[in-house]
Amino acid sequence: MKSAVCNTKRAKAKGKQPQRHVCYLSMEFLMGRLLGDALMNLGLYEPAAKLLQSHGVKIADVLDQERDMSLGNGGLGRLAACFMDSLANQNIPATGYGINYRYGLFRQVFENGHQKEMPDVWREFGSPWETCRPSETVEIGLFGRVEMDSDGNNYWIPAKKLLGVPWDITIPSFGADS
Repeated sequence: MKSAVCNTKRAKAKGKQPQRHVCYLSMEFLMGRLLGDALMNLGLYEPAAKLLQSHGVKIADVLDQERDMSLGNGGLGRLAACFMDSLANQNIPATGYGINYRYGLFRQVFENGHQKEMPDVWREFGSPWETCRPSETVEIGLFGRVEMDSDGNNYWIPAKKLLGVPWDITIPSFGADS
């Protein structure tokens, strides 16, 4: 929501109407592979395919090398990702807030004819789509209790604290202005 506040302050300072900003909260965003979408949305898919072909490489082979971001486990995560894509395509300023899982969907393997689930270490080699912003890290309180001060005001004391580090994933839009 910081973006919405900043946009509002900037617009007021310039004497303009503040621009609205969608803040979408979801526990997961199943983004899928982004390279093919980005190339199509930016109108670069065919030029990239032709360039790779001139070097004897199929674009499908390149696209197959991208790891799927395991930021969810199915339907609702995919719906959230599609919603963000739709907002980008309509040129609607939006920020999606979710959990950036270290290990997302499990990876299924078979050993001696038996199914075995392994963690999907999708970030093993990093992701070119993510931008980490450690300077925006916030403390997140969990569990805890509510106490009352001497003036009768209630306040919460968390029992456990985590650090939330923001990671941005830009979604290139199809046919939008920016």
